[in-house]
Amino acid sequence: MGKYFLILLVFLLVFTSCDNNNSPVLTGSMTGFVRLYHDDGTPYRNCSGVKVQLEGKNYYDLTDSSGKYTIKKVPAGIYNVVFSKAGFAVYKLISKDFPGGGEAYYSHVTLLEIPTFEVTALTIAKDTSINSSYYIIRGTASNKKNYFRNIIVFFGNLDVSSDPLGYKDYDMIQLNSDSLTFYDYISNWELNSNGFQTGDTVYAIAYSISSSAQLYSVQFYPDPNSGGVIFTGLGNKGIKASFILK
Repeated sequence: MGKYFLILLVFLLVFTSCDNNNSPVLTGSMTGFVRLYHDDGTPYRNCSGVKVQLEGKNYYDLTDSSGKYTIKKVPAGIYNVVFSKAGFAVYKLISKDFPGGGEAYYSHVTLLEIPTFEVTALTIAKDTSINSSYYIIRGTASNKKNYFRNIIVFFGNLDVSSDPLGYKDYDMIQLNSDSLTFYDYISNWELNSNGFQTGDTVYAIAYSISSSAQLYSVQFYPDPNSGGVIFTGLGNKGIKASFILK
């Protein structure tokens, strides 16, 4: 009897010891603020209704009027945090480490309003001036606005898009207030330094892009799948053009 009791006691001690090593996963809250900006670069006063969600998980919260969110009971881990609201560009915080066990504060995030104008035409041609090494970028927009706007043109050696794998270079162009036309220059040197060679067909695509608090500000976040970046705040329609590098 004593022998069997001793074996049972040893078994219980081992089982209890193993069970104590399985510590529960710490949980806590993730909190921060979101700012919303109009297409003209001015801030919204009411920043409510932004959905802040852990990508692929059912943990989320909606911002209040001040832009504050708090996602509760989140297990410790590494997450992509997605910020979205209808009419605004999606933004992500990539691979954010959350230790759990309390409240973690994350820096302010800005969401840009999707532009309310589009690029309607785009041409790129060699500058015909003597010994010029520049190409002239010209285009038109869908409607006038009483503020400065931005155009972004992506360049690639394929049927280019704004996807990180689809372009080698980009150019930002300012569209003046109350204007329907824009133009800029890009040089052989700039194209050559980004991997284009003489004789290459260079493809381009132009989008309207939201202004933020400062002109020429471009918002993007890293893409862990490609190693590139994802641009946000682009208009819904891109216009394409191409030319041969001479």
